[in-house]
Amino acid sequence: MTMKINYQQCRVTLAGVLLLGIAGCATPPKQPVPGAQAKPSARRSEDPASPTRLAGSFDEAVRRGDAAWQSGNADLALYLYVQALSFQPRDVSTLGKIGFIHRTRGNLDLARKAFELAATTAPTDARATSQLGLVLFAQDDMNGADTWLRKSLAVDSTNWRIYEALGLIAQRRGHYEEALSFLQHATVLAPAEPGPLLHRGSVQLAMGDYATAEITLKQSLQQKETSDGWRLLGEAQAHRGEYAKAVASLLQASDVPAAYNTVGQMAMANHDNQIALDYFQKASESSPVYFPEAQRNAALARQQLNTPRAPKP
Repeated sequence: MTMKINYQQCRVTLAGVLLLGIAGCATPPKQPVPGAQAKPSARRSEDPASPTRLAGSFDEAVRRGDAAWQSGNADLALYLYVQALSFQPRDVSTLGKIGFIHRTRGNLDLARKAFELAATTAPTDARATSQLGLVLFAQDDMNGADTWLRKSLAVDSTNWRIYEALGLIAQRRGHYEEALSFLQHATVLAPAEPGPLLHRGSVQLAMGDYATAEITLKQSLQQKETSDGWRLLGEAQAHRGEYAKAVASLLQASDVPAAYNTVGQMAMANHDNQIALDYFQKASESSPVYFPEAQRNAALARQQLNTPRAPKP
């Protein structure tokens, strides 16, 4: 939904006008009355009984906005929060509320603008800086996210989501030891959350520590079963040569031919080419028409079976 904001009706200051780029859908919600002719919007909004009447002060706008948000009317809340900014354009709390509404709606660009205004206004406000960092992370801006999340961490070291995001950033950069450290902190702060455990298992898998990865991923799955958790567990088990267990795990996250094909690839990476060939054949038999990849992998496994491996130095 895209609406234009009636600047005159909102009685905004010049600074407030500059901030309205974060408003999004902030026009007063329409309230048609059956059988009645529409009245001018300005009159309707000034009706004392109307929830969309203009607020007379910052405190009133925030109070009514909070009430609307708590009642589930995010459109009205956003409209009132924008009014609040017309009185105090750089109020960090109100900017954060606007950013949060946009973020929950998937409007990441608008959320980013709101959190940027909040964070640059109060760079030592851990909530503002962390929210900006998390939105930047969601937008795949790893450098910006890393900068703001570390600023937030310097002020507040109790938010597990900050550690988790920094761990994922470190993992993407290949800094696995740092990633494990951040994710371990996240796990300590939020032991019931499956995410940090899942990501720790992923990092351990990338490091080749398959036994530890298997333990960590099983712990994550005990907290919450996810397709990613089962898939990563299957890969860890296959790397360890536990092929039957790997198939059982992968079947929780994929169909039969895909599970067989993945285990075949892992077996081939382990130089268990005959086992790999068996799994590729099972994958092909499970879906001979729709799974040509398994047939190609089987041909490669046969080629490697017939090629002597070079002796280790």
